[in-house]
Amino acid sequence: MAAKLRPGDPVFTYKIGMLYLSKFDRYSQLDPSLRAKVAVESRAALTKAAEYLKKSTELSNNFGSAIYNLGVVYERQGELTEAIQQLEKVAPANSNQPGLAFELGLLYYRAGRKDDAFNTLQRAVVLAPEYSNARWYLALILEERRDFDGAIQQLEKILNVDVNRNNPEVIAKLDELRTGKNKTPPDKILDQQPLR
Repeated sequence: MAAKLRPGDPVFTYKIGMLYLSKFDRYSQLDPSLRAKVAVESRAALTKAAEYLKKSTELSNNFGSAIYNLGVVYERQGELTEAIQQLEKVAPANSNQPGLAFELGLLYYRAGRKDDAFNTLQRAVVLAPEYSNARWYLALILEERRDFDGAIQQLEKILNVDVNRNNPEVIAKLDELRTGKNKTPPDKILDQQPLR
């Protein structure tokens, strides 16, 4: 009804799209045996989310939240190129957001754009020096590049953040690098869990 009263307002289609994205995310949190039972509904929810969010961006091509969340939907669908394109659209207006830089850096890495990933993660830590997750993945990329000293520096900076002062994962990775027991390339970087 509201959409009929204000047909050019992108907020209504955005909210519907977000409901479908939320539905998909809820399905994703189910136990794996239950998730299999709702796989069709889950994919349908994601398709509907994309449909409504696209409509929002068509109604307002500068609706940042709709553009960003359409990128989230594309990422969930495994459409990395499209996801990157959406996040790149909102990045200039949000150049002071380290979280966006972090997400974009991980997408670049997954898409095989490793130099872009490296540069974007570096920007994230410039914006937020205590952003431990960005430093963690930056250290893994440095390890992959065989820049062990650079990786060690990133890990040491993580340990300087109060919440990670005694983080066993960081300490173990640091010991690995210092003793030369590193893996080159390391285990799949994006399979590494972010820090808590």
